Amino acid sequence: MNESRAKRASQIWLVLVLLWAMARAVFVNKLFGSHGVNGLIYLAVDLASSVPYAIYSARLVITFINHDFKNVYKNILLTSLFFYIPDVYILIAARRVPSGLYLILFLTIALFSAFAIATIARDIRNKRRTAHGGAENSR
Repeated sequence: MNESRAKRASQIWLVLVLLWAMARAVFVNKLFGSHGVNGLIYLAVDLASSVPYAIYSARLVITFINHDFKNVYKNILLTSLFFYIPDVYILIAARRVPSGLYLILFLTIALFSAFAIATIARDIRNKRRTAHGGAENSR
């Protein structure tokens, strides 16, 4: 992948992640606002972590494609860290939350974790196909 295409892909991913952060803030405020979670603080935490998440998840795909496994592991760690920071804020700030609401939170975290992993895996497969002229080795 040439550098300009990688940069463009990173920029698009950054915009999508930031838009998603705003949508999540509205949802979190509705569910947890009456339990001590400040929606604006959540949005600030989410936006602040979304930028490095977008950067490191894009780098993860690129380093994986380039077989730069030393940096793949670093990017997995940093991608994971920035992905979960907003959820950690909810867990720290929330007070007197019904167990059912915590269950919804943890199921949502699991669902979006699976989605994030699947998206990154798909991006890796797509970029491999592009790098190999449209053909990928079958497993």
